[in-house]
Amino acid sequence: MRELVHGPGEGAVLVVDGGGSLRTALVGDLIAGAARRNGWAALILHGAVRDSVALGGLDLGGQSRELPNRMR
Repeated sequence: MRELVHGPGEGAVLVVDGGGSLRTALVGDLIAGAARRNGWAALILHGAVRDSVALGGLDLGGQSRELPNRMR
């Protein structure tokens, strides 16, 4: 996923099935920030995230098991 979000998103939405696990974060502020900078519209995650306060400050749509609302 890290390599993918560093490529052009062109307004696309990335959907990741992490099996709903809360044991390991799928995304943190660095990966989400890269997604935003590269034009991804949103990240939809079936799993956990880290750095939720920083994610809330990004202008990036998203939803995860841990964060049920838009990231911003």
